[in-house]
Amino acid sequence: MTEPVPPSEPTPDQPAEPTFETLSSVFGFPQSWKILNALADGSSLLKNEVADRCELSMEAVTKHLNRLRDAGIVVAPRGKLYEIDPRLVADKANRLLDFGCCTLRLKDNLPND
Repeated sequence: MTEPVPPSEPTPDQPAEPTFETLSSVFGFPQSWKILNALADGSSLLKNEVADRCELSMEAVTKHLNRLRDAGIVVAPRGKLYEIDPRLVADKANRLLDFGCCTLRLKDNLPND
């Protein structure tokens, strides 16, 4: 029987796993949910593409992408393309994200407000 591999320590360019407190503060905004939903299929999108998919203003998208990035949920590894941190994507096909403290399954679409 093999022993479980301990989680690796985050490096300076690799943020720590989001905490429950961080998640609860970020997920209090419907705009964050819309953005997560737009990226949950593994897409890497520009801000204007996120705005189009989510039917949000560029100002709102910028604000909430920054919140999600600061929380360690969204990354921009290729400059201006945003995506969900690949370490959090447990199952791309089923749109399942694993935050360590909880697992989140996103629907294929969210109702518009």
